[in-house]
Amino acid sequence: MQLPHIAKICRRLGVDFAPALAGFEIRAGRSVPVIDGVVICQEFETLIRDAYHQDMQHKAEEARKKRIQEGEAAWHSMLRAMLTRLHLQESYAAATEETLLNDSLSKMKRNDRSRTPPSDDRSLQKPKTVVEVLTEDQLDMEEI
Repeated sequence: MQLPHIAKICRRLGVDFAPALAGFEIRAGRSVPVIDGVVICQEFETLIRDAYHQDMQHKAEEARKKRIQEGEAAWHSMLRAMLTRLHLQESYAAATEETLLNDSLSKMKRNDRSRTPPSDDRSLQKPKTVVEVLTEDQLDMEEI
């Protein structure tokens, strides 16, 4: 029988076999025997072929499960990386907005102090958004 790894299956089943010598090959100036398959009794041929096919199906199923597991692991890793990236973007975006807001408010306070005297009405006003503050700063820049 000339099937790959058939000797392992014969050993596992406990069937007597002999390596099949197919010829000799010259390597590095020496003759080396070429073993190709095994020689077995004809009565065990169907048993060994069936066991070989089952073994190949089992290996194919294991390879398929391994590919699926590796694919799931890759998806899991990608999703975890995306969630981390989103979390970092949200946290730094919030920090950036707070920084912009604080900078804009401090500019407003400096500008307001120099122009008008403080009044109690401002404490009752709702806080301005970043967009409102920026547009006011742009308008102030146009006045200059």
